[in-house]
Amino acid sequence: GAGRNTTFSQAGVEMEFYGLSGTDSVTVCRLDTVPWLVPGGAEDILNKQYWIVNAYGDGYDRADMIFTVQEDLDPLDEGSPSEFLLFNRASESDSADWTFVSRAGHIDALNNSIAFDSVTVTGQFVICRNKLDLFPGTALQFNGGDAYLELDDEGSYDFDTAFTVEAWIYFDSVADGYY
Repeated sequence: GAGRNTTFSQAGVEMEFYGLSGTDSVTVCRLDTVPWLVPGGAEDILNKQYWIVNAYGDGYDRADMIFTVQEDLDPLDEGSPSEFLLFNRASESDSADWTFVSRAGHIDALNNSIAFDSVTVTGQFVICRNKLDLFPGTALQFNGGDAYLELDDEGSYDFDTAFTVEAWIYFDSVADGYY
């Protein structure tokens, strides 16, 4: 069912809670700086702010979260919401132990807001832009068993002359003895 919507206007966060009881409380604050030690990788951190969300009580299950950022978003961002990544670490942490939480589900460039659905953790949050995935949502994922790619109209392709096949492969895991 529908959750309970709360806006933390000074922190620039809107949350729709699911499973929150009347005795639970949530605090949200925005820190207008870059966090100490940022997520590693090829992501570009939105470095004008990060947030701390704490839930007290045992009713917090999950929340849809909308973060208003100080960086300017544009209409092109609206077409590629999955380019924005949400990372999390413990509220009191100063370590580099950031964990990927979710890709954005929606961007509102007019309001500079980025929405993430069904966030099940609390703590520190930072948003990054993934610059490597130039065509988000277009990667193929195989199940490691009998999955394959089939070309619907083979006649549209010229396999009688030289051609190049290129792939970037990411393995979730590799069995012992394979490199």
